[in-house]
Amino acid sequence: KHGLLAVLLRWMKSFFPPQVAYPSPGHVLLLKWLCLCLGKLCQDAPEISLSAIRDGAADLLVALLTVAQAEIRAAAVYGLGCLVHAPPHTA
Repeated sequence: KHGLLAVLLRWMKSFFPPQVAYPSPGHVLLLKWLCLCLGKLCQDAPEISLSAIRDGAADLLVALLTVAQAEIRAAAVYGLGCLVHAPPHTA
């Protein structure tokens, strides 16, 4: 899973800095799916989430909250939610 995390983050970083308008709809679609995949990878996986945060995933996702495309912003919010989600404490 750590290898997949590295690939996702490398692809996400290739889209930075975020642009006002991406050159093609394919760019928007790929970036959206990268955010969603990152979220699913971190979902219920605290060790992966911690690695992702250390590798700058939260900063990348936060930066995407300002792009014009709503679908990218929504995917970034999902990714952030999965990244910082803490499962309920069971006693």
